[in-house]
Amino acid sequence: MPVQENKLPDDGLIRRYILGALSQEEAEHLDELSITDEEFSMRLQAVENDLVDAYVNGELAGDTLQSFNSHYLSSPLRREKVEIAKAFQNIERRPRGPVTAQQPARGPAPVGQVVPIDRPLKGRSPLVNFSVSQWVLAAVIALLIGLVAWVLVEDLRLRDRVRRSVDERAEAERRESELQQLAENREAASIEKDREIQSLRNQIAKADQASAEGHAVQERQSLPLDINVVAVSLTPQTRGVSQLTAVSIPSDADYVTLQLLLERSDIKSYVAELKSLPDNKVVWKSARLHPRGGETKTVNASIRSTLLKPERYVLELKPFTIQKPTEPVASYFFVVEKR
Repeated sequence: MPVQENKLPDDGLIRRYILGALSQEEAEHLDELSITDEEFSMRLQAVENDLVDAYVNGELAGDTLQSFNSHYLSSPLRREKVEIAKAFQNIERRPRGPVTAQQPARGPAPVGQVVPIDRPLKGRSPLVNFSVSQWVLAAVIALLIGLVAWVLVEDLRLRDRVRRSVDERAEAERRESELQQLAENREAASIEKDREIQSLRNQIAKADQASAEGHAVQERQSLPLDINVVAVSLTPQTRGVSQLTAVSIPSDADYVTLQLLLERSDIKSYVAELKSLPDNKVVWKSARLHPRGGETKTVNASIRSTLLKPERYVLELKPFTIQKPTEPVASYFFVVEKR
């Protein structure tokens, strides 16, 4: 019989639950309900007490009695409840002592005469008149009441421990799921980040290669085939040199190509800046230049001859960067002569 979700089980279903006659699914549902629903817990306790009283009074028979003996009495705690119920039943069925005839009233006892022990004294508390059997009965009842209270308290503690255990397990499972999802997200993010970095590196490499090829083509195409070009090789110098390299430019020359010898081979591209001396005025500035050659690297800078006058110049070579200006890595001093 399926358990309804929106309605509490009836007493018949509760009795079958106590006697272990329900399916595992139905029993697990009522186990959870006994912990989470206070109203059902009270009904469960009342039906259980009625069932125990019926067993003690001999009112159970057939399959119900067999299930009570085999299932219910298999628990030590439940057997203890049955024993308590039997003890209460024995107390209620215990025969009372015969009622004796009331003794006739007596007059005052003579002086020195002892009052009989079975005669209640005027003004004495009723507790003094209790017999030994009555005191024993009261002690047994008090003991049974204390035992029942202890059983109920232990039952409440057990239910509370079970409830806390269920809550802690659910919280642990939820936390485990969150941590596992977080680890998977971090791993996926790390893989995606590595892929993005590698993709950017490939793009940078392709851009550098395309830029180098483009500049080489631009340098070849920028100079017409029918022009006069004067080629001059320069080596790095310092400002303190006393003798400058002379660059002789014919009157019919169109361009002067300065082949700059490099001392470093770890820089991928440069920019060149030509200044006149001694006023240090910038006369010309190149686009991005790329080294060429084998072991000995050079950079070619092509300048229109009309920009060069018969005076002293310095050409500063700097690493190419888009972030901030850099210091020259080499300086080339020369003097122009027109002829």
